[in-house]
Amino acid sequence: MTGLNRHTGGPIDSEAQLAQDIGDLLSTPIGSRLTNREYGAEITGLIDRPQNAETALLLCAAAAKAINRWFASRLKITRCTPVFDASGAGALVLIGYRPDQPQNQPFTLTLPI
Repeated sequence: MTGLNRHTGGPIDSEAQLAQDIGDLLSTPIGSRLTNREYGAEITGLIDRPQNAETALLLCAAAAKAINRWFASRLKITRCTPVFDASGAGALVLIGYRPDQPQNQPFTLTLPI
């Protein structure tokens, strides 16, 4: 299956399409889509919080909740790790598997937050 790159309009493979879709989900605040108010994740409300264990747990919980709701048939998350650099920039490293792929091959996705 192929999709369209949202920035170039060119074709992308199914893994890139899934990564793009999850990036869109996690960067969309709940309630901001006019046609689907429930779509999105609670991550945007956590961006300016301190970089500590509590925030890491909340980030992973918000990501897992949104992905399980909207992409449960396409991706199962088994591990979530927030990563922050010295400048304060962060990313979520999501590890899981795709149930639609043979032998549930591991899938790793790093998304900026």
